[in-house]
Amino acid sequence: MFASIRAYGLQIDDSLLQEFQEQGVMLPAQRRGRGRGKGNRGLWTPRQRDLLRTLCLMRERHNIRSVAQRCNLIVWIWLYWGDEWGITIEQVQHVMKTWAKYQQSSSLKTAQQGAKRAVNEVANQNGGGKQQAIREISKMFYDGIYTSQDLSDSLYRVFDSKKAANGPRDIPVTPEVMSLGIALRQEAVNRLVHGPAILDVQWMWARHFHLVGFGQYVLQQRAYAQEAVDSPVEHLFTVDSIETVFSTACVDLAMVVGIGEHYPTTLALPDHLRLDFWQRRVQKATVVSTQVISPLVLPDGSRSQSLHIDETLTLFAGKD
Repeated sequence: MFASIRAYGLQIDDSLLQEFQEQGVMLPAQRRGRGRGKGNRGLWTPRQRDLLRTLCLMRERHNIRSVAQRCNLIVWIWLYWGDEWGITIEQVQHVMKTWAKYQQSSSLKTAQQGAKRAVNEVANQNGGGKQQAIREISKMFYDGIYTSQDLSDSLYRVFDSKKAANGPRDIPVTPEVMSLGIALRQEAVNRLVHGPAILDVQWMWARHFHLVGFGQYVLQQRAYAQEAVDSPVEHLFTVDSIETVFSTACVDLAMVVGIGEHYPTTLALPDHLRLDFWQRRVQKATVVSTQVISPLVLPDGSRSQSLHIDETLTLFAGKD
């Protein structure tokens, strides 16, 4: 397989492959015996070869050496591109644990950047309190010890409840919304790092929940983007494509895992979105994705593309 990677002018050796495997972004080769006393030969699927080439391309041509971005690639493929790529739930678990460990080991600078971003996105008034809120939240992020209420209290230093919140009317960026999202993500990080291991059915449910939510969001996204123009949260509502959500794949999946940890039996949701229903009824979930290219040619000569995603659920027989 190394020869096929090098044929593209990319570098690969045993040490780099081992690095990828330790991070969970590449699986070990399948072993097949060559006969008695002749040892084993490693076999790689064409999809694994393509994945390795992509990892090497990210590293060399785009200078993407971040472990988090490598993890994003695996989760992005598993979320959107279907099971034919051979990304297993075990690999997703490994990659997400790798990603989570890096989230817990953030520097003070990273904590300050995250705090400043959260404060700026929530702030809807120009009064004082911004620097104090940033200091408080920076310490929470750096220490890794906080609750949703702690975050909300600090964010209220820059939020006037008598004024309209930043963002679209349907999904305003309030202290409660921001703090709950961060706390749920942190809850997932803690579970991934410290255990117990998340069960396969929860990963399958999390993918389903995310795809349903993402599909509903996309339908409204252009309207949301218009509402958020020239606001501090304009960047949160730019129109996404499958390619642009690559960089947030691990964060998006962790958020849903956190929702499952916190709200496993939300009765207001339909059955197919409830984790407790999946734990009782769902045996397996399979995703198949097809890239659709429009027959219409755009003014720049290109054709618009989209991804058609089908999911099939296999239920346990005879269960209520």
